[in-house]
Amino acid sequence: MLDRDQLETFATVLKLQSFERAASHLHLSKGAISQRVSALEESLSRTLIVRERPIRATSHGERLLRYVQALRIMEAEAIAAMASGTQPGKAIQIVLGSHADSMSTWFSGILFDMAKRMAVSLQLVIEEPAAMLSMLQRGELFGCCLLYTSDAADDLLCV
Repeated sequence: MLDRDQLETFATVLKLQSFERAASHLHLSKGAISQRVSALEESLSRTLIVRERPIRATSHGERLLRYVQALRIMEAEAIAAMASGTQPGKAIQIVLGSHADSMSTWFSGILFDMAKRMAVSLQLVIEEPAAMLSMLQRGELFGCCLLYTSDAADDLLCV
């Protein structure tokens, strides 16, 4: 079983792109941050972070980061389900991307409705499709909605 503190530390290092900033943010020493990430890497027998500037995830780290984000969402859903409406759960932050055209027409309405019904805090990224796909692969986006053009037609893709 994976250690939740190690997973959250790993995700924080990547989010802040620094072991030092992660240590400050988590109120731990830089050594403790390094030990948690190293222990996680050892337990998975994989290098998860490229320790160069700028710090970034390896391909295995990108995959694990997507699982950490999904775990956070499932945890928020479980808390909300167990609270049975008697106590609001802590809002979980979800980062979604969209092409500007979709956002300006139909996608913003869907996001507004979702934010009203669920305990989520949405961070929206407006980017070009290629940039969003890169961000999705690196685990920086939980999902995205983009328009792509093929020879046959324009198609909408949401992931």
